[in-house]
Amino acid sequence: MATATPREALAFSAALRLKDMPLESRTALVDTMLNDLGLSGCADVMIGGEMIKGISGGQRKRTSVSLRTSFIITLRP
Repeated sequence: MATATPREALAFSAALRLKDMPLESRTALVDTMLNDLGLSGCADVMIGGEMIKGISGGQRKRTSVSLRTSFIITLRP
């Protein structure tokens, strides 16, 4: 995960969870999520970890939380 970007991590999660959704719709959803979470500025920066410098701790936390809950919340009517 340290070498992935927030965009790649969300896109991967969306691909696994929303298999039946068309690619264009998943991409639009990921872009919306990045904007809503305030991650659009760091969307293409590596997440990083202990050995790799990357996004800030707050940005990393928002990315992590979004991977667990955001697609479920977004798809609710």
